[in-house]
Amino acid sequence: MSFVLFMVHQEQIFCVIAGSGMMAIKRYINHHFGTGLYERISLPGEDNVLSVRSRGVTGGDAASSSVPRIERLVQEVLVFGMVPTNMLIELSEHISKDLFGFIASEKPRLVVEVAAYFKLLPKVSFEELQELIRILALILGAMPQKHLTCFVRVEDKEVSDGRYTQQLLKEIRDDMERRNSPARSEFMIPMDIDFMHPSLLESFVQSEVYKVYFKNSMKPAFEVQDRRTIYRETLSYIYQNYPNLSQFEFNGLIMSSRVKGFRGDRQSTTATVLQHITCEIEFNGRPVFHVDTEWYEARGNFEAELNSQFATLLVARNTGAGLFNLEWNEAMRTEAQYNNAYMNHASGKCFVLDTIVHENIELCDVLIWDSEELNFVHVKRGFDASMRDLSYQVLLSARRLASDKVSGQFDFTREIIRKYNAKGGPALIEEDLVAALQNFRVKFTMAIARPRSERPPIFLNHTEYKSNIAKFALLETSKHMSTSSFGFGVTEISLS
Repeated sequence: MSFVLFMVHQEQIFCVIAGSGMMAIKRYINHHFGTGLYERISLPGEDNVLSVRSRGVTGGDAASSSVPRIERLVQEVLVFGMVPTNMLIELSEHISKDLFGFIASEKPRLVVEVAAYFKLLPKVSFEELQELIRILALILGAMPQKHLTCFVRVEDKEVSDGRYTQQLLKEIRDDMERRNSPARSEFMIPMDIDFMHPSLLESFVQSEVYKVYFKNSMKPAFEVQDRRTIYRETLSYIYQNYPNLSQFEFNGLIMSSRVKGFRGDRQSTTATVLQHITCEIEFNGRPVFHVDTEWYEARGNFEAELNSQFATLLVARNTGAGLFNLEWNEAMRTEAQYNNAYMNHASGKCFVLDTIVHENIELCDVLIWDSEELNFVHVKRGFDASMRDLSYQVLLSARRLASDKVSGQFDFTREIIRKYNAKGGPALIEEDLVAALQNFRVKFTMAIARPRSERPPIFLNHTEYKSNIAKFALLETSKHMSTSSFGFGVTEISLS
């Protein structure tokens, strides 16, 4: 049975739904109603978490789900930098009795599920439902919100759309001028952004071509095959084809532009250009984050906590270079040139898989095949928001390799090997590598080089690098890889 029951208490309108009733009110839903309501009644030191789904402030692929093996308090489960989106909570006896004591229950602690909705797991009578609505209205009107993490989603549209989005649009327009002006400097510092679909990460990455549309046109203005060039090419197209735009005109053009990803003739993703952008901007001296179409403010002394956790990660995960030990010299202008240097590595145990993709996913840039370990190395020059893209590459390739091991067929790996061998170079023996994957230790490594030689080494001076998104990306990658069957490490490439 499907229905929507509207219940009004004073100025508050509540909806009770069943079946497909959600579809009737979908466009009006407050997607944070349940979690926001729980934050008003939460006692993090007493409430138990039965299950939790959360997302990272750096973006969509950081979403994770967990079910603790034993009862754990809310304050123990919620990870720094994560925003809860769905939680199954056993409320404290105090809140269960004082606020919801009118609900018949055999247990002293009520269980609630909170997400876009607020759901009490014990069934309630219609009389109890009416009283519940009255209590919820009182909670929303009288009880202050206690934020569970250091990141707070900005609810006030005047602030998020009126201030932060307008500031972001101004910075994007300035970035367009810096990148494209004839007077641009070779030392120009571009805006620190990551460009990724806000929710369909894997579909976006696996798209074969990306088409950009302006002003609701049915015909694309241009198309690219490399997702990493979409933002740059979009700004270049606007600069060349819409000269002398005012800020107001530029805002309208960017906000109406869309990116569509295609695999073959089938459209796989679509979203506006602005919705693809993840970045950190400064507003009134404080960092704010644009992630997956939402704005988040940091509260408390989060930068000190972030740097502390990042320092802990470096101690735990900085496993040393091993055979991945070549310096990045001045003649190497690109990541590809650095990776290709491993073709002639003295050990004879290095294989360059850079640009070898299947379904648009790289297994790694360089494979180190040692006597007892396979090390899949992903390389990145720079330490900014683009670290989020490197994080995606590691997590996606690890996920595909894990699927290969579970199936036992190794279809993805075999296709990568076939394409690699077709390109030439030291041969990979397919069955030997498959056997090694089944019997050797397997490890993924993020190898990072500082952006310029005059900058200090990242790992020894990480507080001097201000990209909070880059640090979050590494922390979240480490957290996700800790639950996989693969090892994980980070290393810094020396410059010469």
